[in-house]
Amino acid sequence: MKQLYARCAAFFLSILFAAAFFTACGRESGPDTSTTAGGGQQTTAAPDITSSDTLRLPYSQDDSLNPFLAASAVNIRLAPLVYDSLVKNGADFRPVPLLAESVRQAGLNLTVMLKQGTVFSDGAPLRAQDAADSFRLAKTSPGYARRLDNIASVKATSENTLVFTLAKPDPNAAACLDYPVAASPGTGKRPVGSGRYLFPGAQGTTLVLNQKHPDFAPGIKKIVLVDIKTDAALATNLRIGNIDFTFDNLESGSFNRISDNTSEIALNNLVYLAFNSRSALLADSEIRRALTLALDSAEIASMAFDSHAAAASAPFHPLWTAALGFDFTRVADAGQAAELLEALGFTAKGSGGTRYSSRGDLEFSLLVNAESAFKTEAAALAAKQLKKAGVTLNVKRLKRGAFLNAVRSGGWDMYIGEVRLPASMNLSAFFGGAAGYGIDADGGAGAAYRLYLGGKLNLEEFVETFGMDAPFAPICFTNAVASFSAPLKVHGGGTTSDPFAGIEDWNFVG
Repeated sequence: MKQLYARCAAFFLSILFAAAFFTACGRESGPDTSTTAGGGQQTTAAPDITSSDTLRLPYSQDDSLNPFLAASAVNIRLAPLVYDSLVKNGADFRPVPLLAESVRQAGLNLTVMLKQGTVFSDGAPLRAQDAADSFRLAKTSPGYARRLDNIASVKATSENTLVFTLAKPDPNAAACLDYPVAASPGTGKRPVGSGRYLFPGAQGTTLVLNQKHPDFAPGIKKIVLVDIKTDAALATNLRIGNIDFTFDNLESGSFNRISDNTSEIALNNLVYLAFNSRSALLADSEIRRALTLALDSAEIASMAFDSHAAAASAPFHPLWTAALGFDFTRVADAGQAAELLEALGFTAKGSGGTRYSSRGDLEFSLLVNAESAFKTEAAALAAKQLKKAGVTLNVKRLKRGAFLNAVRSGGWDMYIGEVRLPASMNLSAFFGGAAGYGIDADGGAGAAYRLYLGGKLNLEEFVETFGMDAPFAPICFTNAVASFSAPLKVHGGGTTSDPFAGIEDWNFVG
């Protein structure tokens, strides 16, 4: 036993030594430094900054500020301030080159050329190897692993060129390259970045301007991070003026306004009505299509989500650049839905107004997470809307754990779900993935989507097939709500890539 303990202790100590070695060899964030003749460092003190130049942002002291180690949403959200990415996605979800000069896609390969002359905040050149090493860290990180799931590998082929290889085809994969790039090895507490701000010390919680960031002259010259322990404390601290910004992605299922100074940020979180194709009647795509036609997504987005959502006619965000050239509008029409059902033989109605035929009654169960006020209201509205077409939904409100177990069991007809799509708007989660419960992955829509990904169908052709097959009914894409302290004036809105997009135009008034 002593021998085993000694062996384990020696192994553990060797790990500690290796970690200390690599941390020591890695570049930590710091101000402009110059090596003196004696080999030391001469540090430039941060300038005296007035409070009108200082923004106070929440963070978690219990979590890491290394973007590849951070697990809390509040810390992950800070990363774009310090770390630029290869691309950034705008409010229209279009990838715009940031560190990249260009991104070219050919089959499963994405070739990225870096902008010439880009440097980190310590003056060292940003190389393709830095971006490759950062990708490998991001690939297994809490904050970025999901969005990079379809990128299998990367190789730096020159000082300024990277080649990413996809696991599966995706014509919009460039949008997923919005991960943070840090100086290699990227393993310190505060790895060096090339973003708009920097940490002036390895232990600090204050950000100052990165003087080497091109064309950036903001009114906000200093950012102080304030430790906030709970989500509830965020609201309190904004109200009393301890912080100037909060971000609510509304995943709690409700929204409590804490400031009149807010802005909406479009997310790619799709709320949908799932159909169980293993249910006898719902295996019929024409019945699913009729139910989808009776569903008024615009009313649900407005009423159930209190307008903190964008109604969806197609399974893509209506702001998505790739879809802007097409008219995917779906206008709810309960009358036409009823006509379709009558054509399918559902002409008779029971005493409660439910249509039926020899195939059975159009009466279905609808599962919903009872802990989400948004979704329970959406379920109630959906039941009311489909009733106009002679379809009865029996809403079953379940606690989140019971809801998830019930969905996995398969013993349901419909449920209201929500999935966060990757930046590329990839729908593979529905066709054989984590959101595919009840969906026939080899049905018309699934087969058409694979053809679209492979370049055999265009987006309009896929959406047309999707509409005919109706594997699920898109309802809306939710927004996040950014709230600000009263004196802070924000011009321009944040994005999924960067909640602080446009910070160069933020300023305090009064």
